[in-house]
Amino acid sequence: MEIPWNNLESYLTASSPSSQGNLWINQAHWQYDTDSIVAGMILGSSIIQDNSKSDVNRRVARMIANGRFKQINFLEVDNICDGGAELQQALEHFQIVSKA
Repeated sequence: MEIPWNNLESYLTASSPSSQGNLWINQAHWQYDTDSIVAGMILGSSIIQDNSKSDVNRRVARMIANGRFKQINFLEVDNICDGGAELQQALEHFQIVSKA
């Protein structure tokens, strides 16, 4: 089960450029394909529920808080109501630390 989280972390941290002045987007979206959508429909789930159950937003907040990003420009997530406060706190701390 950890392989997908490792893939997400690798993708997110690799997409952060090393030089300032460029615009880019880090996308921390719940990933799904046709099979997972069908399975979710059969089980009565939804992408929003899967996003919440996965705790992906809080995991991304911990990545930010643990200094896994050199820079953050735009950060896209699903369902900001789930883990949004943690993301905000991590981003505010990141902004303070990166200016120091």
